[in-house]
Amino acid sequence: MSGNGTFQVHALVFDGSDSLPAWKEYLEKEDSIDGSTARLQVKMQWVAKADQLIRILSDSVACAQPRPIILLSEKLVTRTEEGNWRASPLARKVRELCIRNPAHLCGLIAVLNEQPHRITDIDGILTKGTLTKESLKQGLLQVATRMWLKSPASAPLSLANQDVILVRRVQSVAELKECFSLRHRVYDTLGYLEEPVSRSASRIDMDSFDTKAVHFAALDQRSQELLGTARLVAIFPPVVGQSVTPDPWGALREHADWAKTIARQALLEHDNVFHEKITQSTDLPFPILFNSNFGTKYSMFMNAHPPALGGEISRVVVSPSFRGLGISALLMRAVISTAFHLQKKFLLLECVPAHAKMYEKYGFRVIEGHHCRAQDLDQLAVGMSLSLEDHPFNQSVAIAKTDGQMLGKSGFLCLCCNTECWKRREFQFLHNEGRCPLAQTHLGHALQSKTG
Repeated sequence: MSGNGTFQVHALVFDGSDSLPAWKEYLEKEDSIDGSTARLQVKMQWVAKADQLIRILSDSVACAQPRPIILLSEKLVTRTEEGNWRASPLARKVRELCIRNPAHLCGLIAVLNEQPHRITDIDGILTKGTLTKESLKQGLLQVATRMWLKSPASAPLSLANQDVILVRRVQSVAELKECFSLRHRVYDTLGYLEEPVSRSASRIDMDSFDTKAVHFAALDQRSQELLGTARLVAIFPPVVGQSVTPDPWGALREHADWAKTIARQALLEHDNVFHEKITQSTDLPFPILFNSNFGTKYSMFMNAHPPALGGEISRVVVSPSFRGLGISALLMRAVISTAFHLQKKFLLLECVPAHAKMYEKYGFRVIEGHHCRAQDLDQLAVGMSLSLEDHPFNQSVAIAKTDGQMLGKSGFLCLCCNTECWKRREFQFLHNEGRCPLAQTHLGHALQSKTG
């Protein structure tokens, strides 16, 4: 698997230290993004006045071509009467500008005289008294990496002839723990995790909905390395006729038991945060209702969409080293097909505005309006929904049906260098075995299912 690309970021410094311009050459030196083949290139610009800053940002947001921006300033936060820090009017103004065009990502780095762990709506914090060119470079790299993870892959990777990626349901407690570890690694980089989870000794990400979900893994077929993961949170029926998940209730119970086992293992190592997460009591059926004000703001939507008829796709994560291969598409299609064959009528998801266009490719539509998360995990999110009503004009259902043929026969979806197979859903193991590097694997699964 090969690929490379440079992620370019425009960094604006407003009212910074007088020493910063002397570091310009060092700060603009191209650097690597940890865990990937991508490179980071920062272009620094110093701005003296607020009106000039707003003009630059407005012009950038108005451009059709997305331009990632980082703003570094001492004026991004203010003190509350209680002595806490909060985003300043300037920071809120910048966020409002970026909302106009969600494809434009903006990271805010506050320069302070102290180092609080997290400030809502601020992406990074640097301590003024100990600021060095190395610490500033690291701060820029950290925020830029978050923005890179939120952006579409600028230089997609390519699969070699021998490369094959499989997506299937998680099959063991060890594999599920790998999924939780990957979630922690990516979400901690993005700044999405609450402080206790971020600092946990176990370095995993879990919540109470992991016991109400079936989990999926994307694996390299040769090495069995975990490349990505996702989960389907839903109310699972005990039995569904002809389905890609013949025993959905059994699958859910198995995954719930594995999640509880992982939480108990962490507890034995004096890491109790996940035991508390797993046992957290909530009557809410979907994570989107727990993470934000979606449930109150969109009560009319929820009244028209009974939870028993729907589900939510969440925790869709791909290893940074393998972005651009189409793994998230493979995961999405596996989850959507599984939900359809469980007779669900709709799916929900929550994402940052910049990702909405990506999910629209699968048939999701933005539920009107933005909503902020109740937890301080990100600045802004949108809710999206996908109809799984079975009618001739629903392309998402048509895809789910044909994907279900492969899932039903083989137990997995696959991705290889034969892109026509995946994109057109003309699965070669059914039509032209000579073009399918997994023909024997597919046929072997099919024979086992018939004899079983």
